[in-house]
Amino acid sequence: MTSAGDAFPGAGVWQPIQVINDPLLFKNLQVGQTSSSGSFRIEARAMKSFATDFDPQPLHLYEVWAAASFFAGPFASKGQVAVSKCDAS
Repeated sequence: MTSAGDAFPGAGVWQPIQVINDPLLFKNLQVGQTSSSGSFRIEARAMKSFATDFDPQPLHLYEVWAAASFFAGPFASKGQVAVSKCDAS
């Protein structure tokens, strides 16, 4: 008989979690606090391509759906914004 430790080295071994003291953690935010991360452009073709592959929601894929949304037009997936922002840094 094998144990979990045989199949997965370190399985069942308790290891402490590293605590990160980051002021931008949700728990550290205050009501009314603002932050700015700058701006960058994502082209419409890239938005549709990313949405097709990773976030196929009608609001990202179809202009009619996006026009009826809060944004009143096409907008990028938050996943694409996050990835693009990391690439731009």
